[in-house]
Amino acid sequence: MKNLSKTITILCIALLSQSGFSQCDAPLNLTVTYSNITNQSTFSWNTVSTATEYRFQVRFPWDTWTSIDAPLQEVGTAFSYSYTGLATSFPFEWRVSSICGATESAFSPVQYYSVPCPLPNGLSTTNITTTSALLNWNSFPAYTSN
Repeated sequence: MKNLSKTITILCIALLSQSGFSQCDAPLNLTVTYSNITNQSTFSWNTVSTATEYRFQVRFPWDTWTSIDAPLQEVGTAFSYSYTGLATSFPFEWRVSSICGATESAFSPVQYYSVPCPLPNGLSTTNITTTSALLNWNSFPAYTSN
């Protein structure tokens, strides 16, 4: 009986310590950077030490997280995900979860983001006179120059 008690105690300690290793926390410190030149939004988060990969979701606020318009992306071990060509000025929501072996964390708190309107680049002024000047710039690649 004494050996059985010791065995059960050791088994309980082993199971409790095993569950400590399977903990999978949601990513924190979510940020977005935007490149005006490439129209690329890069979503980033802090790494989770036990994560083997991450799951990234983005949606319009009026969609559900499971709708076809809310893509779910497995991003592997990277702790960022980049989108090119998201519609400007539309509000988006995004979130990330960690996958630690067979366990997935809860999703991070929802973050809100709108792609800014692109700024023209390559600004220059030529033909400057006392009454006029010619202003030049490069239009954003996805827009016409009208």
